[in-house]
Amino acid sequence: MIAPTGPCRLRLVTLWEMFSNWAYRFDNALTSLRAVRDHRLIIEPESKVWLEAVGRSVLQISADLGLHAAERRTSLFLRDMNSLVQRRDQDGIAQAVDEIERLLQADMVEVCFESIPLSRTDYYNAGFGAEVADAFPSAMDDIREGNTCFALSRYTACVFHMMRAAEVALRVLAWDRRTLTKQDAKVTEWNTLIESLSTVIDEMGKLPRATWRSPQIRDTQLRFYHEAMLEFRSFNVVYRRHVSHARDNGHYDEGQTQSVREHTEAFLRILARKISEARRTNVTWRSA
Repeated sequence: MIAPTGPCRLRLVTLWEMFSNWAYRFDNALTSLRAVRDHRLIIEPESKVWLEAVGRSVLQISADLGLHAAERRTSLFLRDMNSLVQRRDQDGIAQAVDEIERLLQADMVEVCFESIPLSRTDYYNAGFGAEVADAFPSAMDDIREGNTCFALSRYTACVFHMMRAAEVALRVLAWDRRTLTKQDAKVTEWNTLIESLSTVIDEMGKLPRATWRSPQIRDTQLRFYHEAMLEFRSFNVVYRRHVSHARDNGHYDEGQTQSVREHTEAFLRILARKISEARRTNVTWRSA
């Protein structure tokens, strides 16, 4: 389940937590409120301690669940507690309790929960591992958001975020190969980046073989960059162009999205072994 924890923040909770924690506390709070109202207790100064405990319990669960109207009314009830007790105002207390219960129920209708299938809970707010996080920290927000979208069955949104994560790697690759500065790479279009990188990598292949320490290192480096460019061209043509525009074929189902997500993860893991936002590789590698 997805539950609110504050402004614009969500967290994952289990069904057991909802029932064993919130439902139990909410039921206790309502039962206590109704006891105050229905039994019309004889109000003595010591009654204030119990009334305050009930009020603070209701206030806490209202705050935890984002029941704002009930939270505000309960705060007023606690503020006026001394006066109500001193006047032995049973009617005033009963009226306040009625209002709080009504607002609790009204607020509860406004709080919604979305269920995540058990098979997808591991995707919620998940990354692609420590190696990818270290190499491409700028991509982590999109990776986590993309995985969360997949958990919530927001498939096209997941693809969108995966392409943004891949874009970070493309820009890092352009910086790594000295085609652009970091700043220029951030504002350059995909096609321009891909074409400029392809030119640089093709030129690298024309360098004398003696530039590398061994033929194996040369072949490994050239294969790494050529395969990276093939992947980026594929991402650009097959996915990014479609998901970035409102077209009939710009929506993705579960199977397609899982394929994109897995492909992006595998690709970023491979890239992370050699390149990163923090360091450039040598123009020609010293080791394979």
